[in-house]
Amino acid sequence: MGKTTRILIIEDDEDMIEAMKWALSPIGCEIEAAAHPETGLERAREMTPDLIILDVMFGPDEKTEGFDYAIRIRQDPCLASVPILMTTAVNTEYPGFGFSDKTDGEFLPVDDFIDKPAPPEILLEKVKRLLDRKTSKWSGWPDQSH
Repeated sequence: MGKTTRILIIEDDEDMIEAMKWALSPIGCEIEAAAHPETGLERAREMTPDLIILDVMFGPDEKTEGFDYAIRIRQDPCLASVPILMTTAVNTEYPGFGFSDKTDGEFLPVDDFIDKPAPPEILLEKVKRLLDRKTSKWSGWPDQSH
């Protein structure tokens, strides 16, 4: 019997967590969630997920803590190779201040970006692609150039 695929969602919007769980249900994986990045980092260390879905902004003041935690994940030897899919509503809430997997993925240690709310089929496609990859393109960061 093979290993169960494990996904950790670090997101402070409970409705968004439930929507992502529903969209990812066809994969048949174990999905856990954390509402704060610090809790998510602790949970990631405990479970060693196959993929982390990480929000950009957290809290009522919408701090961009997700960026800091992406770096902390990459610096953790146990988590450095786990792919990160970063989610953001910035592209829809703040037009003109957007993120792109074509540019920001070169500077931030994440493997892909997705707008939220995302159509379920797009989320599922990106997650499957990252799970098929097995390891982050940033594995070994910051020692390697990307």
